[in-house]
Amino acid sequence: MENNFEQFIKKAKAMRLSKDEKTQGRELISRYMLMNPVRFSDQGRHTLQRSGFLAFITKNNFLYKSMAIAVVLLITMTAGGGISFASESALPGDLLYPVKVEVNENIRSVFAVSKEAKVEWKVEQAERRLQEAEKLAVQGELEGSAAVTVETKFEQHTRAFDQIIAQFTAEGNAEATASAHSNLEAALEAHARILAAIQDSGRNGAVTSMLAKVQSRAQVTTQARAEAEAMVSASTGSEVRVAAEGKLQAAKNKIAETKSFIAKSAERADAEAIAKAEAKVVVAEQAVAAGEARIAAQAYGEAFVLLQGGIRSAQEAIVLLQGDMSIRADLNLDVLGEAQENKKESDAETSTESNAEIESETRIEGDVENGGIDVGSEINFEEEINL
Repeated sequence: MENNFEQFIKKAKAMRLSKDEKTQGRELISRYMLMNPVRFSDQGRHTLQRSGFLAFITKNNFLYKSMAIAVVLLITMTAGGGISFASESALPGDLLYPVKVEVNENIRSVFAVSKEAKVEWKVEQAERRLQEAEKLAVQGELEGSAAVTVETKFEQHTRAFDQIIAQFTAEGNAEATASAHSNLEAALEAHARILAAIQDSGRNGAVTSMLAKVQSRAQVTTQARAEAEAMVSASTGSEVRVAAEGKLQAAKNKIAETKSFIAKSAERADAEAIAKAEAKVVVAEQAVAAGEARIAAQAYGEAFVLLQGGIRSAQEAIVLLQGDMSIRADLNLDVLGEAQENKKESDAETSTESNAEIESETRIEGDVENGGIDVGSEINFEEEINL
């Protein structure tokens, strides 16, 4: 047990951060300590000892009782903030993984005050678990306790997501419900493609179970999003107008963010991945144009749905590129490229039809005329661009 502690401290001392990173880490820790003072009563001690991270601490017998959090934070600060920041790259089974999920993420949860912020954080936490699963899968280590940890925590995050959504539903807030489901759907669809590509590559670990869970949850989320959007589309009150106009600006911001991310990723990501991300941006831009036209026609509910679809498409582009770069650069494995080669060898027509597939996704059926859209018009967001 003593060896574990020595390794922990040695690893902490080895971390070196920039001056700005150290300042940011200390400020974050100081805010957390102010909001969560150490309690010295028996009740406080027992409460602290029940926390997940302190269970890890007491199990390893190097920090315990009511002063544990204070000591951990002290070590973090004296190590220049290295433990907290270095743990962000930790995977299940790594020494610093408990710091990542029980300290870093709990601190971030404290600052998610509104329900909208809380549900956004739950989506991000679910994504963090999927990113961990992908890295483990590529390394062939998504198995045993590591696989159980990732799957269990992923399900915990999505259950917490559902609990917040239930509050939106109780309040009759269909716009917030639709937006939250759309954001989760974008993440799940993109990561399902990444996991499937890893599985096809052969360097997959036990990825099948995780992929099945993600695909199943994506189907449920897509259905829930469609139901919420149907309610929004049928709305006529002033709230939906405000929501649509706000969504228009949000969509424009997301497209700008995605374009910037693509430009910055050009040297690290595969050229084919860049091209497909750019195609998704085209879909998003067309959605914004269609949504803006519906706002002009005072069809605010329809505009909201179109604009949300544009945001979803742009967000998927970001997640797919992140996955491509993580697998190619960070792990030094050309997994997605191999998956594409295998696919081409098994289907000679894939390469000749790729342009048609991209064009099909960017198609808008119907004409925009006089500031409006024909009744039958729609943007085909469901056409897939395979990773």
